[in-house]
Amino acid sequence: MKTNLRLSIESVNLTNLRFVAEYINDHRRRQENDSDVAKSEQRNRRTTDIRVDEVNDRQQRVNVIDDRQTTESTAGRQRNRQQANNRIDIVDNRQTEQTEQWISQRNHKGEEIKDKKKTETSINGSNNK
Repeated sequence: MKTNLRLSIESVNLTNLRFVAEYINDHRRRQENDSDVAKSEQRNRRTTDIRVDEVNDRQQRVNVIDDRQTTESTAGRQRNRQQANNRIDIVDNRQTEQTEQWISQRNHKGEEIKDKKKTETSINGSNNK
């Protein structure tokens, strides 16, 4: 009986030991899995943070480029407008000069015609007397 009792105690102890060992191993695996999951999540968070930072950096670069392009396009539009105004001024000046020349030529011809009429009347007037 003592041997049976001893065997049963030993078998209970072995069963308990197996149960305890399995429990400890399961607990250890869960902790490892949890830490693996935590590490993975942390890696993912870091990766996400890096991606967000990259996106933010890209967006800032795009904003800077947009600002430059806006400034350049505004400056370009102003430059183009100024050049167009300069061209218009040049054309206006040429037209004004041509008009002034035409008017002065016309006035000059008018004076010549008046002078001719005066001389003709003076010649005719002196001939009539």
